[in-house]
Amino acid sequence: MTADALIEAAIGATRALVVAGGEVLEAHFERHDVLLRAGSVHPGRLATILAPGRRGIVRIGDSDALLEPLPRLAEGAALTVEVVREAIAEAGRPRLAKVRVTDAAPTPGPDLAARLAAAGHRLVATGDTPGDDVLEAAGWSETVEAATTGQPRHTIAAERV
Repeated sequence: MTADALIEAAIGATRALVVAGGEVLEAHFERHDVLLRAGSVHPGRLATILAPGRRGIVRIGDSDALLEPLPRLAEGAALTVEVVREAIAEAGRPRLAKVRVTDAAPTPGPDLAARLAAAGHRLVATGDTPGDDVLEAAGWSETVEAATTGQPRHTIAAERV
């Protein structure tokens, strides 16, 4: 079954819900100011070797990323890396973006719409109709609340009835 990706590009961020048969399958939120986006390629420098031959920290502009596996390089060496996982904000200790060495040319990488299309979803732009919040009608608030509270989405919807 092909799912629809209801997508809304707004100032500063893009949000999307992947829906099929009226059910929310996935929710996505992508800030536009994220430098280390999954799939992007950047020049950087090996800032710190954490575990020789295993992992290190790469400095990319003003950001740090975890490099695994670590090739035979000295601290300060220039290298080009691909982001394989974006940074994850966690309470206490945020997880750095994860990168690997590549020979590819620098690129900003695919945005949320491109990744959803590549996954086979049909893109449906929702921000074109003033006054209508298609994502809200599809269950955006309930989905976000379920994600933040850990309570199932159907339970939250039932409580509001």
